[in-house]
Amino acid sequence: MKFEKFIIGVNEKGKEIKFTCDESKLANFFGANPNAPNFLTRIFFKKDVLDKYYGKPSKYSIKDGYLLYTREDGVNEWGIEIDNNAKNCIGVYLGDLGRMPFEEQKYWKLYNIINGDFSPVSVMRDFQAEPCSPTEPALFLKERFDLFNNNWKNKMGWDLFKPLRKEDEHHTALRTYYLILLK
Repeated sequence: MKFEKFIIGVNEKGKEIKFTCDESKLANFFGANPNAPNFLTRIFFKKDVLDKYYGKPSKYSIKDGYLLYTREDGVNEWGIEIDNNAKNCIGVYLGDLGRMPFEEQKYWKLYNIINGDFSPVSVMRDFQAEPCSPTEPALFLKERFDLFNNNWKNKMGWDLFKPLRKEDEHHTALRTYYLILLK
């Protein structure tokens, strides 16, 4: 299996430092590869990296904190945890990138940036084991819309809003936003 190298930082001369996303070559908290970057090294990407996936909702599903690829036969082929709550970038752990197909790794490499920061949501979830709502507006609205719909159905016994088709599910947050503006 092939693995791409991603920018993990810069050295004292300002030159980019790159390292493979091959999990077998990364350090972990159990003593593997102590001189290598850790599996949980933070890697950052331009937000545009997700445009490809938003453009093909029949294949890809982007949720709060997760990207999933589903084959035509309905089988989930691969997925990756992402921090899509950060303001100016998408954050991913270096080791998680190695769990995507090589062609996807090459695509993500095109959007790899040096500077970025994980969102407070990601830090709370990943390192403090605290459940929390998303802070990115579209993700927050989608969560609230889904919560409202579920509460309505539980109380009234019927859907207030007709469920979206699978290929339109990514429009839920936008639809919620318009509903709020109309009130």
